[in-house]
Amino acid sequence: AVSCLPRCIASVQPLYRSSLRVEHLVVDGDSNDGSVAYLHQAHRQGLISRLVSEPDAGIYHAMNKAIHLARGRILVFINADDEICPSAVPVCCAPILSGRYQYAVASALCICGKKRKLLQPRPEMTLWRQPYSHQAMYCSRSLLQRMNGFDAVRFPIGADTDLMRRLYVAHVPCAIVPAVAAHFYAGGVSSRPETIIFRKMSPRRWTAFSI
Repeated sequence: AVSCLPRCIASVQPLYRSSLRVEHLVVDGDSNDGSVAYLHQAHRQGLISRLVSEPDAGIYHAMNKAIHLARGRILVFINADDEICPSAVPVCCAPILSGRYQYAVASALCICGKKRKLLQPRPEMTLWRQPYSHQAMYCSRSLLQRMNGFDAVRFPIGADTDLMRRLYVAHVPCAIVPAVAAHFYAGGVSSRPETIIFRKMSPRRWTAFSI
């Protein structure tokens, strides 16, 4: 994703000038498209905090590694072709930092060519469909560790939705934040036809997988 990375990394830069202490950890799966060379350069320039590049078993395996490697109290996962909305980060972190909640969700803007669609959180639909975007989901690291992260073995593509359902079934309180937390671009792995079929499974089957 070397063509997307500069845009993603640039979106994080304003956070370094905020009141938050930010760590931008990049976990790469031993890419061979020029991403690694670019990321090493970005690291030398101070544009990212830390870089790990090694073979892995897929997206959610990499995200699980990040859970264990991250030093921050709150984690949010941004894919290479996503952009974080810096102004939303403090308000998304606030409910967790206050101690009242262990995770918070906000809206995300989906971009498909010239089309724009705002995806707002719908926790009440958790057993029926993906209730929000993981790019707009802020979790305490301790919660993610307690939930054993993402089930990358059973859900090599939809493990984020599975985690959302496990949190819902476990009755973990969720803060809904009225903000747009991220922009993400359609056309990634989760937009493939087999994933669309995966999302159309009945809520009963989803619940069985989650439990």
